[in-house]
Amino acid sequence: MFMISAVTRAFSSNLRKISASESESRRLQAAGISEPTVQAYFLWRYSLAFMVVLATVLSAGLATYRSFEDEETQADPLQEQIDHLLGKAKSKLPMATGLLKVAEGQIAAAKENVAGEEDEDEAEMAAVEPEKESPEASEAEERLTPFAQFEKWFELASLYILPVAALAVLCFWTNLRLTFRILVAAWFASFFAPMVFAFCPWEWYEPASTGPEPEAFGMESLRLIARDVKGGVEYLVQLLPAVLSLIPGIQKACLRVKMLLPESVLPGWFLVAAAPFYALLLLVIFVGFYQAAGDTILLLGMFLFIAAPFIYIVRADAFTRPLLTEADYQRMRGVQQIIGLVTMAAGALLLYFILTQDLFGIRIIGLDAKKSLLTPLDLVEFGVEIIGRSMFMMLLGADLFMQMNLAAWKNQRDLAASPAAIRYDNAMGALEQVA
Repeated sequence: MFMISAVTRAFSSNLRKISASESESRRLQAAGISEPTVQAYFLWRYSLAFMVVLATVLSAGLATYRSFEDEETQADPLQEQIDHLLGKAKSKLPMATGLLKVAEGQIAAAKENVAGEEDEDEAEMAAVEPEKESPEASEAEERLTPFAQFEKWFELASLYILPVAALAVLCFWTNLRLTFRILVAAWFASFFAPMVFAFCPWEWYEPASTGPEPEAFGMESLRLIARDVKGGVEYLVQLLPAVLSLIPGIQKACLRVKMLLPESVLPGWFLVAAAPFYALLLLVIFVGFYQAAGDTILLLGMFLFIAAPFIYIVRADAFTRPLLTEADYQRMRGVQQIIGLVTMAAGALLLYFILTQDLFGIRIIGLDAKKSLLTPLDLVEFGVEIIGRSMFMMLLGADLFMQMNLAAWKNQRDLAASPAAIRYDNAMGALEQVA
């Protein structure tokens, strides 16, 4: 019974319909919370925190399981494709390799004439033939530095910060000030820490510098460049859930607070103002994918996904003014339904694309890990992490907007009781005539 009630309340679009039971009402009144609207907010908040615990624990558990899988059994089709391309490049450059060796021989002869010593001559002749990398050196390159090991464990720990913070909300759910601070601290630790690690130089993750020496030119340099590019792509994929869940979570929080406090205009204005930034963020991400794999289905899905947030701007009047009549509520629900349908259509097209198309000759989604960039388990892990982070942001964002509404109400009340209110009304009246 509790599970059904928690799910219903957590995903309710109209918080005004939430009512407290007798036991819940007694506990809220004991904490000094007696107003029905505020009681409804605390009950929704408690239910949402429970769902956040479930979603984030599942996400963290999947990430932990994947990180402790046997690395030897984990296929890396992207690395195999890079090795294949490097092999083709090496086979296409025999003349360049020969010229390089001739140049190295000439440099060695010049140094021999200048030095005139036999030991230097032998050293320079040895430099003509590139040394083969020993198995021990190859294994050392694959080992992680202490910093890399710390980064790996910290990233795993950061995933568990979210469910711990949501659990604290469940334990102290009637203490808004304390739990809000806990949510803010958890958000900073979980969302910003991985981004800080992403800016650390690659040398910190390797036991020794593997950068090419001045003489090490050619395929080794290409291999190192390919390694760095691959690492950058992997970091981009790791950071996407944190980035993509940020604005949608805040937007959902705006809608919940707007329905709870229909007289407030602040959540609606933030919802409309954030929409173009989210669309531009999606545009930057989609352009990279489209340049890598141009496809009509992908282009159409991209267009619909980017167009959905702009509907908030086109129909801003449905969200930025107080909801005073039932017609106002119906107008806002109608716009939300249109946005939902457009988003669902975009999601269906993008899902069809990733299930049927290739990227760099590799299947995007497939059951065979050796021939696919992502497996269904990878997709589930990615989706669960986005959902969990988005729900956490909705919880934190709702608290933030309730605090902002409270501050705006206090300031407006103080302004109305001061002589400055007349001057402000005159200025706004004059602006209304020309705006």
